[in-house]
Amino acid sequence: MTSLARNLHAAAQGHGLADLRIDVHRELTPGHSHPLQEWTATFRAVQLAEGQTVTLGTADLWIGDIYDADLVNAADEMHGDLVTVVEAVVTELDALDDRPDSPVEDVIGGTILVVNEMRLEPKWRGFGLGPLLLAEVIESLRAGVDVVACYPMPLPDRGDAINALPHGGEGLRRKGQASLQWTWRQVGFEPLCSNPEVFALSLSTTSFDEHLQTLREEHQPFLDSWWEPLAP
Repeated sequence: MTSLARNLHAAAQGHGLADLRIDVHRELTPGHSHPLQEWTATFRAVQLAEGQTVTLGTADLWIGDIYDADLVNAADEMHGDLVTVVEAVVTELDALDDRPDSPVEDVIGGTILVVNEMRLEPKWRGFGLGPLLLAEVIESLRAGVDVVACYPMPLPDRGDAINALPHGGEGLRRKGQASLQWTWRQVGFEPLCSNPEVFALSLSTTSFDEHLQTLREEHQPFLDSWWEPLAP
């Protein structure tokens, strides 16, 4: 397992937090070659009231070569949503001439980062931390990456509760999906033409950098300094 840590030497006074930290680890399987690399991220901070480190949330991410002939099959073996995202991006890139407004039209290379899942603990939802942490974890892993993609859908813990409602709670599901899509748009993601439920972001332009800067500026009132890279 290899790791990358980024630390925010700051006090998030508005949330009663201090010393926000993101730990990103690559999961390695010795002796096994796979088209996709799995990375996991954990967001932690010190809760000022108790002086204890708390986990704010986690993320599951995958990196691969979009032009690898085995990528789609590999994604299908790993996770249903993962293959949905990979197939949608491959389809989009193969038909860019017919999709001039595609969010991946400016993609130059072929390395994809899929944010398969991002989960904030219920206690820390609703404070606006999600978009900032999402942007920061992408920033941590962006070296060599050309396109980032995701499938914004309610997580299983929320989906089960929605399914238990009359008629499957379709209205709430759509509302939850719209809310998630709004969150991803704050980081710069836009829906693909080939599958509007899959969102993508090109790192070949300055769009992501602009969104990251905006998020950091919006959080300036309770952040004293930016994320600073630590030695792995």
